[in-house]
Amino acid sequence: MGVRELFNLKVEEWDETFPIGEKSYLLESLVDTSVLKHYKQTKKQVNITSSPYQEDRYYRLVKVNTHKYDLQLRGPARFHTNLLLKMDEIYNKLILKVKYNGIIDEVENRREIEEKWQDIRKEINKKYIGYQVNYLCKRIDKKVASSEMLIQHIIDYHQYGLLLNDIYQPYDNFIFKNRDKNIVQQGVDITIDEEISLERQEDEHSVRLKIRASLMNNQYLKKYSGFYEIDADNQWIRNANLEIKYKTDDSLVKYKVTQI
Repeated sequence: MGVRELFNLKVEEWDETFPIGEKSYLLESLVDTSVLKHYKQTKKQVNITSSPYQEDRYYRLVKVNTHKYDLQLRGPARFHTNLLLKMDEIYNKLILKVKYNGIIDEVENRREIEEKWQDIRKEINKKYIGYQVNYLCKRIDKKVASSEMLIQHIIDYHQYGLLLNDIYQPYDNFIFKNRDKNIVQQGVDITIDEEISLERQEDEHSVRLKIRASLMNNQYLKKYSGFYEIDADNQWIRNANLEIKYKTDDSLVKYKVTQI
């Protein structure tokens, strides 16, 4: 965290890169849609390691291993719990080429993921039948077919998006950083004008980024807000939180990342 003078005002600044090292995290999500009687809660324990990518200081080789995944469903979807857990096994091991700012450039083990999915698909076809199963399988077929499609799924907030986010940008506590953020709700692609700003912190070893969105003329959202708390000494995320409230089905979605 740095400080500069601007018109006799103290401007706090933060401009760091994706960290190097190893950490463990708990990723949590909650989807509560009372109108559709749908409830989904997930908890993932992941280990993430980051090292220089072939001595290129602009990239990191990032490995994400998910070693525990808990899924709770209520409503009609509860009958698909085991199926969804099985499908998500393909993401248990990710090897990523990540830019210094946190943007995923390549999924290094995409072919391995695709091959694993083909094996899992064969198991699913033996145990499950029906339109819904076929629909879900075809969606994953498309996701694993290209690195670009797979990256879009990985950075979805329902997956690893709050942890693997391109937040490593220059910030100060006077100017918002604007960017377009795409999310999917009930099969609808929604583009959000997301704003990230640096908040003042008394603790010099901590950085706090505030997340919000412009909701003016937004037909989908009632609320979109959250934060990142980052260790200023090593740039690893300590914890993060994002809460989204939708107009369309009055659903509430919460995402949380905690370093463990």
